[in-house]
Amino acid sequence: MRKRLDFDRPVDRSTIEECLDIALQAPTGSLASYLSENFDCAPWLLVPCIEEQLDGVNTMMAASAWGSILPAVWSFMLALRERGLGSAWTTIHLMNGGDQEAAELLGIPHDRYTQAGLFPIPDTQDRTR
Repeated sequence: MRKRLDFDRPVDRSTIEECLDIALQAPTGSLASYLSENFDCAPWLLVPCIEEQLDGVNTMMAASAWGSILPAVWSFMLALRERGLGSAWTTIHLMNGGDQEAAELLGIPHDRYTQAGLFPIPDTQDRTR
């Protein structure tokens, strides 16, 4: 993507404002009980990982790691949506040492990987169209 950036093409402010308006519709983190009560109904759960344990790394290293996984996961979620599926970025399983429990359950080497979240993947097809 970086090599496809066109720095010579003008960018209209209204386009940026329109994109920001769309971005503000994104879900926000919360402790909404509906999702956690229905995890067991999701046919798939995805736990993306960063191939590095980020505990204690400097800010630049952590930001670079998150800056790499965020676009990948967001692209995955857009691809799901295009196919009538959906997901939500959750982190509830990371609370109270849950990441270690999940690592053991899933066989993720906890000392080498950081779990980036938990994504339930159900069907969201709008069947009214």
